[in-house]
Amino acid sequence: MTAAAAGFARTFGRNPVLALAALLVLLQLLLSVFAGFIAPYDPVEQEVEARMAAPSAQYWLGTDKFGREVLSRII
Repeated sequence: MTAAAAGFARTFGRNPVLALAALLVLLQLLLSVFAGFIAPYDPVEQEVEARMAAPSAQYWLGTDKFGREVLSRII
């Protein structure tokens, strides 16, 4: 292990809050890079018949007033 890698591991080992923050930033980065593959629906596509649908197996977080799937819009 190089000195830089050891210092990096020591810093994150001493500060668990910093490690959690770095993990969350990495998760957000991965979500943004792979959003097109992860999102179940097109975030701008409107399904008028599914407006304001409650969360279900089809729409995990429901739909908004325009019929857009909320989970896809969040991702």
